[in-house]
Amino acid sequence: LNNLPKLYASHDEIVARAIDYLSCRSLIKIAEFSEDYRNINGGHMQYDKIIATKNDYSVFIKRTSTRYDDIKRNRLRQYLRKEAFTMSYLRCHGYSGIPPRSILRDDDTFIMETMTSNEGWLWRAKNETLDAYVKSAKEKFDELENIPLPPDTFDIESSHDSFIKEGWASLDEQKIAKLRELSLGFLDRLTPHSQNITKKLLADLPALLNAGGRHSDIKKLVFCHHDIRQSNMAWHPKRGTKLIDWSWSGPGESGSDITSLLIDLHKSGHNISNYYKEINLDHCLTLMGFWLNHATWPYHGDDTLRFQQFLSALSAYEIYTTI
Repeated sequence: LNNLPKLYASHDEIVARAIDYLSCRSLIKIAEFSEDYRNINGGHMQYDKIIATKNDYSVFIKRTSTRYDDIKRNRLRQYLRKEAFTMSYLRCHGYSGIPPRSILRDDDTFIMETMTSNEGWLWRAKNETLDAYVKSAKEKFDELENIPLPPDTFDIESSHDSFIKEGWASLDEQKIAKLRELSLGFLDRLTPHSQNITKKLLADLPALLNAGGRHSDIKKLVFCHHDIRQSNMAWHPKRGTKLIDWSWSGPGESGSDITSLLIDLHKSGHNISNYYKEINLDHCLTLMGFWLNHATWPYHGDDTLRFQQFLSALSAYEIYTTI
């Protein structure tokens, strides 16, 4: 393969993808013939997640759950295919912000190298290293924005469009009334400070709805991850930042990913005032509407997800009205 003549356009891409697949194929054997399998919690609840270890080498496995019917599982497979394709595409374009190896097996099992705390990787930011953490992440986001967008060949609506359609555009008087009702149940779980911010947010909803409904023309869309939060990032003080869970990735506004991260850090109680200049306020407003609308959606079981979405909107609101 190293002696192939110079290739162009799609031919070059196909060969690069094939070489990437071959270099990652050994992950499948580790996943199939490991000595130890450990189920892990957290992350996307609709997938089974496992750490498999063989000869002290571990891989992370994410596969579609058998709990769902064929229609649901086919939808989940689409997201796995997109995630696997995107990570391979990024490796082929020299992107440094992803794990070095990952692969899709049988269309329903995604496998990648692990990044564990035993190896020095952090999956949550710490106050004492926050500056280095944010700087490293910002470098990866900037690098990503300069990579050409891949072809959109997946039957998945772009996250950029979803943020708008499932955000302020869907919030009507009925849903605003639902938000006011939900907030009453959330108040006793909030700090006094967050309770005051909630009251201000609810009072500002008409003005926010008006502002959120206006979308300025974006001259250039860039490559964005679109699901940035601490749990989707591994940071190492010497090896930098690696991003996972790429199924929401696609075109977006410049600064979208650093904005998402700073909202998540603020939500976790970190002081982000030193990074206000990095925030894209338009995207901050867009995410606020997206989370507020989703907080009103029906749910099964407890309301943890809806509460977390409300908290994310609350953090976005506090940042938006502070800067």
